[in-house]
Amino acid sequence: GTTSGFLDMMMSWVCSLRRLQEFNNVLIAAFDVESYIYLYQQGMPVYMPQSALHLRNASGTQRAFHYGENTYKQITKLKSKAVLEILQHGRDVIWCDPDVVFFKAFQ
Repeated sequence: GTTSGFLDMMMSWVCSLRRLQEFNNVLIAAFDVESYIYLYQQGMPVYMPQSALHLRNASGTQRAFHYGENTYKQITKLKSKAVLEILQHGRDVIWCDPDVVFFKAFQ
């Protein structure tokens, strides 16, 4: 999952998976409106988990949530809720943050 504060890292992650031809069956969780809109416009398979819709940063908006802020900590806790939402739709889930780099295809 990502917020607009980490979109550059998310796009790097996407490129890494595409290079390995492992971008099949990927769904990106957007934890703010800005990242959702950007990823959607880029043609990414993106959704905004219900559990993230209420989040606001310190200024009361859904702009970038940066590392260490209280909202960032809330997002970290919401990742498991996002996984649960997907599981409840009958899908399997392997969660991966965008700062994880894959060097070879999945086996």
